[in-house]
Amino acid sequence: METTKKAYPTDEAIAAVMAERKLNRIGAVQYLRRQATKSAGATQPKSEPKAPKAPKAAKTRKAAVKASDKPAITPKLREELDSIARKCAGKDALDRRLKLCHSPKYHRYEFWGTANGNVVNLSIDGLKAHLMPESSNTVKGWRKTMKEREKAAEAKIAAAKAEAKKA
Repeated sequence: METTKKAYPTDEAIAAVMAERKLNRIGAVQYLRRQATKSAGATQPKSEPKAPKAPKAAKTRKAAVKASDKPAITPKLREELDSIARKCAGKDALDRRLKLCHSPKYHRYEFWGTANGNVVNLSIDGLKAHLMPESSNTVKGWRKTMKEREKAAEAKIAAAKAEAKKA
């Protein structure tokens, strides 16, 4: 494509357009440049027409999963989910559930914190689980919580020992 340098309109032409169209200076300059481009395009001979493009094939979309299509979390499903989470954690014990979403309107998941500071991401709909990366905020938050719980437990033990010495 050829690019031509656009000439800046004269002050008289700008003033005339400003008065006629009630535009500010910038608007008038833009209007005059558009008009110059349109008129230049009309005078240049058109190149040969392009070949028509073939129509694109229609993309097939996945059918949206409705909330009613998702199974309810029954005791049987809960046992299956627990076994999947334990299998993912390996020898590491599951400590407690950190986050969850059981709403059938959205993707259903659970985050389980383990005793060694890892977090298991359990997908309820997909019946899959994986350990979250150590760089994730969820894992960092879980480790911080574990440290705080450990300090609180040590303080409780120290307070009990101090109380026993007084008695």
